[in-house]
Order: sequence, then structure tokens, then C-alpha cells
Amino acid sequence: MNTGHYITPDEIIFNAAIFAGDKDYKKIPKGVYVSFIRDAFRELNMDSFFMEQRVDLDMPSNLTIALPVDCFDVKNIYMFSGDICNVNNSKKVWWKRNYFTKGGDGYIANDKGINNDDPFYPSRPGGIKEDKSLIRWDDRTDLNNTLYYNIQMGNIMFSSSCRAAGAKIHIHYSGTGGNIIDAPIIPIYFKDAIEDFVVESALRIRVANEPSEIRNLSPLLQMYSGRLDKNGMNGSWHKAAQRVRSMNTSQREELKEYLGRGAWVRGF
Repeated sequence: MNTGHYITPDEIIFNAAIFAGDKDYKKIPKGVYVSFIRDAFRELNMDSFFMEQRVDLDMPSNLTIALPVDCFDVKNIYMFSGDICNVNNSKKVWWKRNYFTKGGDGYIANDKGINNDDPFYPSRPGGIKEDKSLIRWDDRTDLNNTLYYNIQMGNIMFSSSCRAAGAKIHIHYSGTGGNIIDAPIIPIYFKDAIEDFVVESALRIRVANEPSEIRNLSPLLQMYSGRLDKNGMNGSWHKAAQRVRSMNTSQREELKEYLGRGAWVRGF
């Protein structure tokens, strides 16, 4: 589908699979092409900062929520009380590496503060029942009970200390505004960059997994790497990033409003 200003990912996937010599998706599953589009969106956003979304959710009893369907990069998470019109006591939630929980009081992590007999992680002062959320040497309760989260298997998992921090979660993230395969969400002026990115990624997979075809595939890979010119200033990637950077305020706001329609439809 093509609205004149926005196109669906399916159009990109269809063209990219043909250009990569995989029109029947026998070399690479279609879902992998979708993941390439997500990667392209994420990296374009890093280069141009144009697709930021925000959503407010209730904290579930099991301390675990699914990532928003359009999310490809979590920027910040906050806890707050009140409601979305009257935000009270907002608090920053910090990312903790390797954290995993099933929703109870316990959790799995490399560093839990109480690391008895661990050869790499020392134990810090404080009672054994204190939740050493982050790496701290201070035994003050307000430091040891820092709010934190981690992302595992498409879910955001929160520390037990978040239960008392507020009933609401505010997530600031980069997103497309809707499920990546549901609607025309790709601005037409990003088409070439995202298409070249997907084709180049697909060809790299084929070169890596089809050694007998390297002689035929390598020139194609070189051609699409040149078209994309991701680290240069002459390819489709640079042109797409420059177009976003040159937008005026009104154009940026209208683009964000369009891309954010999915969030409004979901009631967030």
C-alpha cells in the first residue's frame, strides 16, 4: 500500500527480496526482512532523532510488561503516582544489566550486593534482606533500593522496589507509532535508504551462508553497500538523515503526529 507520503513495510520487503535474489523467501525468512526494517528504523533514528514516542501504563502485579509493539529502542523509564493528567512523585528507573525476575521478591542477576563467596563480585555493607539494586558501596536505604529494570525476551522486568514507587510507568522510547507490518509507516523519502539497508543486510547473510554463490553475490553486495554508503556522504542513508535534519518544526510535528496515530488508537 502506498498513500503517496507513506508506504508499508511489505512494499520494501517485496522489493528487497527480489533485489537480493530471494523473491520466494527461500533463502531468508520473511520475518528476518521485517527485523532488518526495524534495524533500519532504529539506526536512522539514532542519526536523525525523529521518531520519539511516550506511553503511560499501569504497573502489573508481576512486575513485567511487554514492550510496546512499535518500540525499537527504550530511552528512559519513570515511575509515578497520580494519573497521566496529574503526574506526582515521578522517579527515574535505571537499567540493570543481567536482571531477570518472575515477578516475586527474588531475582537473578550477576551482582546482587550480597555476593557471599563470589570470586568476582564483592559483598557490600548492609543487612542481608536489603535489595542492593545497583553497584553501591553506601549502605543507605535510599541508595540500595534504587529503582531498576532490564529488558528480556521482549519484556520489561522491574525490580521489587518499583512496587512502592507508584502505580504508573512512563516509557520514553523510539518507535514507529504502530506495528511495523500493519500500516503505511515508512515516509516515502526514507524508502531508498531503508530498501538499500535491507537488501545489503540480506546479501550479507547470503554471502555468509552460501559459499558456492560468493562469486555471484559479492558484486551485488558491493553495489548495494555503495548505494547505501552508510558511513559516507553520497548514499541514500546520508540523504535520508539530511532530509530529517532539514525539516522545520511544523514538518517534524506533523510527521510525529502521523507516526503516533497507532499509540492513540491503542488508547495510550
